[in-house]
This record gives sequence, structure tokens and C-alpha cells, in this order.
Amino acid sequence: GFPQVLICTNGLRLARPGYLDELVDAGLTGVRLSFHDHRAEQAATLADVGASIGPRYPEVAELLLGRPDVRTHFYRIILASTIDSLPDYLRWLAERNRLGRAIDLTFGMPSMRGRLVTNPDLYPPLEGLRAQVEAAVALAVDLGFAPVVHHAPACLTPGSPERAACLHIATEQRNALDGPREATDFEGDARHGAACERCDAKHLGCHGLPAAYWERDATASEAWLTPIVYERDSA
Repeated sequence: GFPQVLICTNGLRLARPGYLDELVDAGLTGVRLSFHDHRAEQAATLADVGASIGPRYPEVAELLLGRPDVRTHFYRIILASTIDSLPDYLRWLAERNRLGRAIDLTFGMPSMRGRLVTNPDLYPPLEGLRAQVEAAVALAVDLGFAPVVHHAPACLTPGSPERAACLHIATEQRNALDGPREATDFEGDARHGAACERCDAKHLGCHGLPAAYWERDATASEAWLTPIVYERDSA
């Protein structure tokens, strides 16, 4: 009786012939695809798998861009090594979109989980970050995407705060057996700064900047924060 059944995946198993068809037959309605680079070698490196994986990551992305029976939500993490390829990534997706509907795309910053805990070099530098992300969001809109920003402070895109998922999406965990819900933090270890006290976003769900930035340079992190004015749409 669930109206939507989704999986979160890097897509590798979807490359198996017929596997996606079996999932759809079983009731799958959507895929949240962690697709962090459109170039096969870079995608394999980010996934920490060997080069023998070949072009399967981009092939699966292209497969999903042609499946009208599955709603795909693309998730692209912003990393130091791949941030410059964002425009090419967006154009790659747009050129392969055969469904005639807007591509759901989420940009996210690294959070303190997994390999990102011990590899701070993966975090994109704050200098220039906001401009690059806002340019990518603008390009995505021009290409007909429906972009949002998640796992990031709302001031990453101060020019379009409505794109910040933390301002209008409440994250919670629900017990599937008896139904109780409780608020859950899916942002990892993030921290507010002094500037956040003057920001509407702090009171609407923004958790602040990932802790890795504070540990690297607290002064630069504080200087980067930009308080925003945002009124949640009551509708």
C-alpha cells in the first residue's frame, strides 16, 4: 500500500541486464541515484572501486534518463576534485534526458561520514564555492532542471534560498510498524557560527557549516557565513 517505493544507490547493480525491470515489477517507483561524475574514470575513483568497473556508472545514469516508469532523483556531491566539472555534468545529463520532464537534481556538500571523516582534502575550498554553486544552479534551471541544495547550509545559495532543502523539508524517522515519528538529523556533524544568530535559516532547519571547515579554519568559516532573510511560504 505504499504509494512510493524508492532505493538509494550508486547504481552499479542496476547495470545488470533485467535487474531494474525486476525491481519495477516488484513495486519500485523511484531511484535516488548517487551520481557524482559523468566521466567513467572519475566516477569509479569517487566510488573507491577499481578501473575494471568501466563505464557502468554513466551507463546506468543514461539508462535511468530514458525510463518513464521510474522517477530518478540525481544526487551530486560537490568535491574539491570535481567542482570545476559541474557545468559539463549538467550538460551531459540534459543531452541524455529523453523523458521530456525536468530532471530532479540535488547538489550536496560533503558531510562528516565515511571516507569524508578522514579525507578533508575532498572538501571544496570555501573561497569561490558559493559563486560556483549558484552558477551551477542557474545553469541547471536554464537547462530545465529542478535543482535543490541539500546537506549544506542555506547560505550556500543566498540568492535563491528557496533551493535550500533544509528550509522547507523536515527530516524525520518513522517506525514502519507502529507509526511514531521523531525528528532526525541527517546532516552529519555541522555547526553554527556567530553569524547564524542573525540568520532566519537557523530557526528553519539549517544545521550550519560542516564541522570539517571549522576544524580547518574557524576564522575563515565564520567569515564565509552569510545571514539570509527567508520567510517560509505558508502555502
